[in-house]
Amino acid sequence: MTHLIQSQKRHHPFIILIMACLIFIAFLGASEVLLRQVVIPQDNFYKQLSLYETLDQDINIVAFGDSRMSQGFAPSESDHALNLAMAGESFEQMADKIDAFFTQYHADNVIIQLEHHMFSNYRFDGQRRDYKDFFISRSGDHSFLKTHLALQDPVLRGKLLKYWKSFISNGFKLINNSQYNDKTGHVYIDYEMLFPPDDEQKFHIKNRIKEHRLPENYKERSTWARIRSTISALKDRGLGVCLVSYPVTPLYSEQIIKQDFVLDAKDEIAALALDLDVPYFMDWHIYDERYELFRNHDHLNKDGAALYTRYLLSECGFKS
Repeated sequence: MTHLIQSQKRHHPFIILIMACLIFIAFLGASEVLLRQVVIPQDNFYKQLSLYETLDQDINIVAFGDSRMSQGFAPSESDHALNLAMAGESFEQMADKIDAFFTQYHADNVIIQLEHHMFSNYRFDGQRRDYKDFFISRSGDHSFLKTHLALQDPVLRGKLLKYWKSFISNGFKLINNSQYNDKTGHVYIDYEMLFPPDDEQKFHIKNRIKEHRLPENYKERSTWARIRSTISALKDRGLGVCLVSYPVTPLYSEQIIKQDFVLDAKDEIAALALDLDVPYFMDWHIYDERYELFRNHDHLNKDGAALYTRYLLSECGFKS
């Protein structure tokens, strides 16, 4: 009996290890199902990918940028315009998407959002999608997911625990508060910010200012060369190119310009546009004090996007 007990004790750690491995494998399997069946159908990036892969319309204007453009450029179908901006993208991702688009499709004019915060550290930290793996297909079947696990998408994998927590706490469903236009690619969140700002908005702006600070070596980023080569390639194709910095509230602009290098970066972008002979519209201040057009301090809401889109198309000379 003593020998049997000792034998069981010796094997106990191995049993625990095997059980832990089985639980981990089951978690990964359940997570793959969650991502494919629940998360991806609601994810704005994959909605954009579906739109991109199935384009069958003539494109006059295509727009690239981050969340300000994604939520702030709302063309009508009669504009024959496509919004391929996406929240949080680095310029390198934007450039890869531009290269892929013009390999597979055609447009006459391009609008590119450029902002100082695209050179902030957070745009270069963490795992990012390699767009060469995603924007390669016109089959409409999410080619990446045909050859990879959803868990191999670094963004989905990085948010996995957040998805599980939200899925469980919301009664086994996920809620997407934004709306995606599957005709033009515009994302909008339909509400007005409060003014004066409440505590939540004050916390948001404090974090945004911190996040959007520039490092001392921001001019050494290889991003500058990528911007130059991307715009030059578009011009060589004979396309109309327009650069823009999006409207923000004074609550954002008055605080961010106090940060080191921000005004300098604005001047650098303007100088680059001048050197490349492309129009650049620095539109931070065109809606100063019109807080009803914003959903937060640096993003337009539905009404603001509709108003600014008409203005921007006219400003760029792309109005149909």
